[in-house]
Amino acid sequence: MKRRVFLLGLDGGSWNAFDRLFAHDVMPNFQRLCSGGVRATLESTVPPITPVAWTSLMTGVNPGKHGVFAFTRQVEDSSYLSMPVNRMDMQTPTIFDYYRADSGLISLNLPMSYPATPIAGKMVTGMMTPQRSMGNFEHPEG
Repeated sequence: MKRRVFLLGLDGGSWNAFDRLFAHDVMPNFQRLCSGGVRATLESTVPPITPVAWTSLMTGVNPGKHGVFAFTRQVEDSSYLSMPVNRMDMQTPTIFDYYRADSGLISLNLPMSYPATPIAGKMVTGMMTPQRSMGNFEHPEG
């Protein structure tokens, strides 16, 4: 039997806030999704910021191993210039490197996933994706 997994990550989400919204029927679809599955509070990374946490989720290792510590990285041979961090700055494989071709993997709007690289499924990159005209934000293309 093939098991399906759906992972929804909400950057900065708080169950305290969601539960108050659920009590007022503000988010009925999300409430139904939570009541029919498993929900949990995750301990964040150090530092507890978006690029570090999402990269740790994708790689399964801490920042000391994956190499992402902030939204930007210093440009080599420059003490003033910095560039946005992206998936190419990760020093370890990601979960996408381990999926079989027939897995049906779909990744939508995952922070730090730019540039989209060939995976065993479909990908549209998320936060830290440059403007659309730069390309490489989806796999397969189109």
